[in-house]
Amino acid sequence: MRKMIDIESRYKKKIVRNYICDVMDFFDRIIYLLELSIHNILAILSIPMFIVGMSGGVYAYKMIMDICKMGRSENIGVCIELCKLFASVHSMGYCFNGITGEDIIITQNKECKLLNDKKIVSVNDDSYEVNYEKTCAPEILRKESRPNINSDKHTMAYIVFGLLFKSDPFEGSKTLNEVYYTKEDQLKAYEHPVFVYSYKDKSNMPVYGIHSILIKYWNRFYSDDIKMIFRQSFVDGIDEYEARLE
Repeated sequence: MRKMIDIESRYKKKIVRNYICDVMDFFDRIIYLLELSIHNILAILSIPMFIVGMSGGVYAYKMIMDICKMGRSENIGVCIELCKLFASVHSMGYCFNGITGEDIIITQNKECKLLNDKKIVSVNDDSYEVNYEKTCAPEILRKESRPNINSDKHTMAYIVFGLLFKSDPFEGSKTLNEVYYTKEDQLKAYEHPVFVYSYKDKSNMPVYGIHSILIKYWNRFYSDDIKMIFRQSFVDGIDEYEARLE
């Protein structure tokens, strides 16, 4: 019993230590907050954290899902694996070229695998043709830059937002009446996107009855810390690339 208490105590100390945001890079921080979301779910269910620690830390989210039958727990686990996929690619000197959610498959072990390895490019290579998708950072779509690790932070935030909120972060009231006849027309709208929960520009807020899932998930299910990550990425980080969390 003493050992179990020590495990839980060390976990709590780790949360306090890791909460110093200015020394955490983007991937570590978002993984930390997603792990904390699972920790909060356990607290609500009165499941001791040391039990999860004995089961493999955050990778016990499958067990959590089986216990609480909440699809959100599974989404959080997938998001954590996605963050690790990006971090792994970056650690080898590569980045993604127009990756979307359709390029990623979730295995039976809940691991993220890339279906198209041609979308991985060297950060020092300028010879490849850029693949333009709405997941790309705005500066890529405006042809002001080529894919890089910094632009990948926008892409990862976009995909993670879709997994957590089942919605596009830039499709709100402003885009309801827009008609796109070609992919190029649609991508134009993403050159200067407005985040649906921007604190600077309220012109693209989600609409009740149309974006009901997004509104419900944003207001009820996720912490203010996770919301802050998306606001900083999709508001401050849209034009100020260095403002993207790192």
